[in-house]
Amino acid sequence: MLSSAMIAAIQMQTMDDSFQDRIRESGKQDDIWTARKGELSQLKEAGETLAKHWELEDGLLYYQCRLLIPSKEELLTEGVKGCHNSKVAGHLGQEKTTELVTRNFHWEKLSEWINDYVRSCDEFQHNKSSRDAKYGLLKPLDVRYAAWTSISVDFITQLPESQGQTQIMVIVDRFTKMAHFIGFATNVTAKDVVDTCLKEVLKLDGLPSEIVSDSPPKSSRTSMQSFRANFWNHFAEYWELNNECERRTTHRRTDKPKEPTKC
Repeated sequence: MLSSAMIAAIQMQTMDDSFQDRIRESGKQDDIWTARKGELSQLKEAGETLAKHWELEDGLLYYQCRLLIPSKEELLTEGVKGCHNSKVAGHLGQEKTTELVTRNFHWEKLSEWINDYVRSCDEFQHNKSSRDAKYGLLKPLDVRYAAWTSISVDFITQLPESQGQTQIMVIVDRFTKMAHFIGFATNVTAKDVVDTCLKEVLKLDGLPSEIVSDSPPKSSRTSMQSFRANFWNHFAEYWELNNECERRTTHRRTDKPKEPTKC
């Protein structure tokens, strides 16, 4: 019984004359293809042995018995389609497609070209088997026992500018659901956020034992990881802490009360 890969390979072996004619014509515009053909032609006319693994037959070049295709996108795509897009091929992955193509064809950087082709195949991307481990369930945060012992911090960004401010920091007490809303400019830093928290929130409600945050403020040079690290460093430096505050950065958790507050 023939497999789909074998049938796809048979399909590629039945090349028509027009495809070979197009290879000859396109080869004239490919410097590497033309130079190699000229070298092999000279050796063949002089009756000398051709370079190892190379053959010249009927105006076509073969490397290790595989047809050399010039670097023309149209020809390369046609050569791969029968091994990947056909119904019997079934949109195989990168390795299997490469294995099928290399049975009959050869060109410069073949593997890289095929990998890019397969990655751009919409049907393959939708139907390929997932190799990732199953995602774990989101864990809810612990229920707090007192006011302002645990706060959540989030940012509403890309707002229309008002008095030089384009984003709002939302600080919510997870026990009472009381909230503070503080405006910031676009280029705010982690130190600015810490200083403002001290002036506007912590002086009124005290130092929390836990701060939960899932996003930094919008800044052109600030990533989530760097902002979180800088925020904790400045926070601990001001209070002379030694990481007593608990950090929830090891597992994604839900923080449902904060989202309605932002709305």
